[in-house]
Amino acid sequence: MIADWLPTLVKGSVLTLGVGVIALVLSLVCGMIIALFRLSHSRILRSIGTAYTTIIRGIPELVLLLLIFYGGQQFINDWRFEWADARGIDINPIDFAPFWAGAIVYPNNGFFSVLPCHRWCAMHCRVSATTGW
Repeated sequence: MIADWLPTLVKGSVLTLGVGVIALVLSLVCGMIIALFRLSHSRILRSIGTAYTTIIRGIPELVLLLLIFYGGQQFINDWRFEWADARGIDINPIDFAPFWAGAIVYPNNGFFSVLPCHRWCAMHCRVSATTGW
């Protein structure tokens, strides 16, 4: 009985690990950039970092996932079609895979909050671990 489902379980495990690894890499890059913005002497960069953490950390993950998966896909396709129509080019629409929507969402909202070193990083960057301020 379980042998029938084993290939599906293995595929799901590989997909889950893939999303996790990509989310980890993106979260580290994104987190470091935003941390540098928040610590910057430039008022504009500090404001961008504060706005990012306030908005992104305040949106529930499922809402952000749906927004990127459906809204982002629609926005990109509308922009591409407008650009291509102006030049007389015929293009196909972009279809996001759910994998990439998840890989985009989790580094921004959820992945950093479960890392054991999050509180340590937040403490040394002078950012609260719970509120992002």
